[in-house]
Amino acid sequence: MVEIFNCGDIVNTNSENTSLVSNELKEIISKADFAICNFEAPICDDGFGIAKCGPVLRQSSNLVTKLKAIGFDMFLLANNHIMDYGYDGLANTISLIEDEGLYHVGAGSNFNKIYEPRILEIKGLKIGVINCCEAQFGVHDFYAKFEDSGYAWVNHPKIDKNIIELKKQCDFIIVYVHAGLENEYVPQIEWRYRYRHLCDLGADAIIASHPHVPQGYEKYGNSCIFYSLGNFFFDWGSGSKPSFSVVLKLTKNQPIDFKLVYHKMEKGETVLADEEVVDIDKLNLLIEKDCNDSDYKVANKHELRVRKTIINSLSNIPNSNTVIGILKEVVASIIGRRRGINKNIIGLHFLRNESYHNVIKCSLYEKGIKK
Repeated sequence: MVEIFNCGDIVNTNSENTSLVSNELKEIISKADFAICNFEAPICDDGFGIAKCGPVLRQSSNLVTKLKAIGFDMFLLANNHIMDYGYDGLANTISLIEDEGLYHVGAGSNFNKIYEPRILEIKGLKIGVINCCEAQFGVHDFYAKFEDSGYAWVNHPKIDKNIIELKKQCDFIIVYVHAGLENEYVPQIEWRYRYRHLCDLGADAIIASHPHVPQGYEKYGNSCIFYSLGNFFFDWGSGSKPSFSVVLKLTKNQPIDFKLVYHKMEKGETVLADEEVVDIDKLNLLIEKDCNDSDYKVANKHELRVRKTIINSLSNIPNSNTVIGILKEVVASIIGRRRGINKNIIGLHFLRNESYHNVIKCSLYEKGIKK
């Protein structure tokens, strides 16, 4: 049997001296045959962040070394922050990972490297690993050139093809996805169907992140889908809510088994926690039925903000909500210096991102056709 420890998002922006995890949690990670984490941002000491919506993040310079010492073996790079400092930031991060003799997947310097899956050979098992993310800044989608750097897109046909090809070579296939609405405990119905489709193609497990909070899991045929592992270590913004990691137990010619490891952040490090910190039964209940009231509630919660942002980005309406702010924007516009972020960037972000698309579609359906 092969045991693989999997955790959610890791962001270590300003805690150079932290141990990251408690000794008890470190022991669990190091005892696994292999450990994988979502490495949420690049490591770079200088340079400028790209123009984008949302924060631009970079991680502590010694983070890769510290994670190796804890027991991590592979870094997932397909996420919405890995390209925050452009190709230089990505290249430096990959170099640091490879210098430590560790693995990475999900991002690279061109199409082939970006979409190249990994095949791990552990205790006689061949395990295929794919990593991809929803459409955000840095995505290598249909508009990117072959030689452009970036991360793998979850809805690119190459992802489906890779699963089909890996099925011929591997005993197990694990697909890691970074997608969904942030800070929501209910995965959108569209992501549920997309993940199930990946299982239909041959994936044995889907392990997702990005919402920053835990979501439920389900057994789909002989496959397992974990909709969000939440944050593992996150020292930026509001930090981390209690969540869980998952240890996959792989035995040849048998369905995947697993164990959840609950944890929380306490005094600057991630520590083990009792099961009560996450009501996993409640989270699973939220996804028991497709298109239920929880789906519509989440969509309606975000619909107005998304709609307003899209309309604003496609018009000359000022960004500010205050009279003084509007006047400043009008004056800046007249003299040719538009204040704030480029509206084309805002529009691109909200129009191409699947999670925002899903918000609008679900809310309009509930308000219109469903009623």
